Amino acid sequence: ASYAARISKKWGRRARDFFAAHGKELFGLELDPSKRAADYWGFGGHQGGMVTCGVGGSLTGEPVDFGVIDDPFKDAEQAKSASQREKVWDWYNTVWLTRLSARAKVLIINTRWHPDDLCGRLLALDEEGQGEGWEVLNLAALCPGEDEIPEEDWPQFFPDRLGRQVGEALCPELHSADKINKVRETMGESWFWAMFQGRPTPGKGDFIKESYYRYYELSELPCVRDPKTGNWYYPDCRWCF
Repeated sequence: ASYAARISKKWGRRARDFFAAHGKELFGLELDPSKRAADYWGFGGHQGGMVTCGVGGSLTGEPVDFGVIDDPFKDAEQAKSASQREKVWDWYNTVWLTRLSARAKVLIINTRWHPDDLCGRLLALDEEGQGEGWEVLNLAALCPGEDEIPEEDWPQFFPDRLGRQVGEALCPELHSADKINKVRETMGESWFWAMFQGRPTPGKGDFIKESYYRYYELSELPCVRDPKTGNWYYPDCRWCF
């Protein structure tokens, strides 16, 4: 599944063509001549095959043993839309989960546009002990240092799965570290961390660090409420709200 049916169908076509060329050699299987569509193809003489759909589309009657969700959001605009995030979440729960077999495996590949995207919600459930125990494989474009990542997110980045040193590029043959750093300077930290590093907020922050934020109960604040006006104010100054 992908954000659009045409995208998932493209991958279905590639998988079908690869299987047609190499299926007999690798698996002793051939395509079913009656099921050869790019978005719905099967194995000749055996159960199984591949079905593709867009996020939001139907999988009725199609059991899933191995499911891949590739980019459930088209772009940052979609991911930043609360209503669109709810649509993806509802589809995942009402369509995707209902089709998984008892021992199904799921792989989700996506750009982490927003902390509350599909992966963000699934990982939040894991942290609360209510999730499915997802394993995160985050291959950052540049290997970050521990001082760049809040400690609670270290398991996603360290140790580096490729054994890289800090600052080394993911695939220097295609994109060197110098090239990536130039892109980083142009696009800014927020977009860079989302699109290149797999984290929807800029590391430990750019100008405002995550560690700066504090949360308080109203009763803990050093301010009082004027019973006549209903305004909150600080006794030591004139500012009120």
